[in-house]
Amino acid sequence: MIDYEKLGRQIKTERTKQEITQEQLSKMTKLSLSHISAVERGATKVGLKALLLIADALNVPMDFLLSKSSNSTVGKSFLLNEITEMLTECSTYEINFIEELIQNALISLRKLESNLKETSNNKLIEMD
Repeated sequence: MIDYEKLGRQIKTERTKQEITQEQLSKMTKLSLSHISAVERGATKVGLKALLLIADALNVPMDFLLSKSSNSTVGKSFLLNEITEMLTECSTYEINFIEELIQNALISLRKLESNLKETSNNKLIEMD
C-alpha cells in the first residue's frame, strides 16, 4: 500500500532540495497550487498522470518518488493498476499497438542493460 504522506514528504524534500517553490512546481506541472500542497501533505491521493508530471518537473524517476513511500511491489502494483485503467479506454487496435511498443521497448532496454554490464565488466578486467 502506498503511504501518501511519505510520498508527499518525498516530493516536498526533492522540491525543496532543488529550491523550487510550490508555486513554481504548480506552473511547471500545470497542477493547481492547492493540489500540489495537498499532495505534499498527504491529504490527497496522487494519480499516475499527476505523479508523472511532478516527477518530470523535478527531473527524477517516478519510481524514485514511489520507492520512498512503498515497497517496490506496491509501486509496481500501483503502476499496473493505472496502466490497466488507461487500457480499458483503448480500442483493440490501440491495445495491440501499445503491446508492440512495449515489446520493442523491452528488447531495446534489455540490450542496453546487457551492453552496459558488458562494458562495466570489460573495464574491471582492464583494471586487473
